[in-house]
Order: sequence, then structure tokens, then C-alpha cells
Amino acid sequence: MTSRNRPAAVLALAQGRTNGQAPKAAGVSGRTILRWLDDPAFQNEVADTRTELLRLAVGRLDESR
Repeated sequence: MTSRNRPAAVLALAQGRTNGQAPKAAGVSGRTILRWLDDPAFQNEVADTRTELLRLAVGRLDESR
């Protein structure tokens, strides 16, 4: 079940939710979030998702000019 929740955890963390808020958003335990955060691949997923969210936000701002 928890691996199915991994994308939700990535998104929650990329959106700026704390390590305390992300488990609830993803439907996993805090311990699971901490375990995933020890994984460099997971850290990269969060960073890449954060970058993509920022790119999309900047693109929307540029379109509104």
C-alpha cells in the first residue's frame, strides 16, 4: 500500500508541506516519510517535482502578461 502513496508524498513535499504534514496528505506514517527521505532517488523525485511546479507557475505568470 505505501509504495502506491509515494507519488502523493513526493507532491506534498514538493508543494512545501513539512515532514509532519506530508504523511497525512499521502496517507502514510511519519516513519515512512522519513525512510523515503533517506533514499536519494526519492529526494531527487521531490526536487524534480518542485522544479516542475515552479516552472509551471512561472509559465502561468508569464501568460498573464
